[in-house]
Order: sequence, then C-alpha cells, then structure tokens
Amino acid sequence: MLRDGFRIWLNNPSIAVPFVIHQFVRYGVLTTLILYMIIKLGTLSISQIFSHLKDFVDVLVIATIADLILESYFVSAEIKACYDAINGELNLDRAFKIAVKRTPSMFAIVLMISISSIPAIMGLLKKDVTLIAVSSVYLTVLAILFTFAPLAVVIDETDPIKSILESIRIAKNRIKDVLTMWALFGLVLISYALLLRLSMFFSLALVFILNLLIFPAVIMPILFNWWILLYMR
Repeated sequence: MLRDGFRIWLNNPSIAVPFVIHQFVRYGVLTTLILYMIIKLGTLSISQIFSHLKDFVDVLVIATIADLILESYFVSAEIKACYDAINGELNLDRAFKIAVKRTPSMFAIVLMISISSIPAIMGLLKKDVTLIAVSSVYLTVLAILFTFAPLAVVIDETDPIKSILESIRIAKNRIKDVLTMWALFGLVLISYALLLRLSMFFSLALVFILNLLIFPAVIMPILFNWWILLYMR
C-alpha cells in the first residue's frame, strides 16, 4: 500500500495542483489578516484599540469561517483528485467542480473538529495541565474515529452524519491499521518539522521551497493516497 501511494503520485504529478493552490491560498489569507491587524493597530492608540475590540473579534470570526470554508473546499478537491488518480481517471477540472458540491458536508465535519479543539486551546492559554491532558486524549480518540469521515463525504457522497458513522465502523474494524497509519502520519510530519527547523539555519528561500512547494506538492498527496488506499481496502 505504501509503495502504491508513491507510485500513484509519480504517475500522476498533477494531483499536487490542488494541494499547492490550497497552501498558497491559506498563506495568502493569513498574510492578509496579519497585515490588516498591523495597519489597523498601528493607527490606533491604546484606548482606541480597546474601543474597537469588538471589530477585531468580528474580523477574526469572519476570517476563521472563511478559512474553514476554503479548507473544506480544497480538502474535497484533494481527496477527489487522489481518488481518481488511484482509479486511473484523474481529471482536475472534475475534482474542483465536485469539490463545490461536497463543500457544505465537508464544512460540517471540519467545523465539528474545530469546535472540539477549543477546550485544548483554552487549556494551553490558561496553562491548565488537567484540561490539556483531558482535551488531548479526547482529540486523539476523535481523530481516530473521524479518520475516514472526510473520505466518505467525497468518495461515497454521504452526508456528514452517515460519513461519521461509517468512519467509526471502519476505524473499529481496522483499528490496528488505523493506529499504524496515524503513527506513520505523525512520524512523517515530525520528520518534516525537524527538516523545516533545520533549514531555517541555512536559508529562508529553502524554508519557502519546503513549506510552499515540497510539502504540498509531494508529502501531502502521498499521505492522502495512503489514507484513501486504506479506506478502499
């Protein structure tokens, strides 16, 4: 299965397109938000900042929702592109069109996962060790149970509830394979993070190439192929 994931990527390099666009859009939204905050804050006094606090919160909420919608769209396109490549019928135009239809259902999944992470974030902000520990265990279990939900939304075109139930069923039946894949997934991401950190000592250009090109164009498509192949077994 791991060999097949590499082979599919090598034979269909164009599956990297939605991943690369996704990465550039994500950084574009983040950069725009940061610049907006810097420009706004730079023209206000301390008292004015507090008086405009609600406006900043509103901007963050809108930006967060927009980011989740974009995330839902691109993840749908990425799954569809990889799935079609696995079946030897890759068509990026079709992948992007189908992603539009699957975005609402994918958004529901992404939103549920995002809301579930709030306690962990609050624990980190408050430095509450107990809350962090409980939230971490909860998020780990949730990640395992929700593993295949995004795939079911796109591949089987099911609604969010059915996708979650199907994901739980598959995860329970193949728990060893799922845990092994999550361990491999984590190992790959940790190795990449270490490589990225090491590259910072050499060149910012190298960091740019790794983060905006190598990661989305190589690592992510292969990881998606592995998950989809496991789902299809």
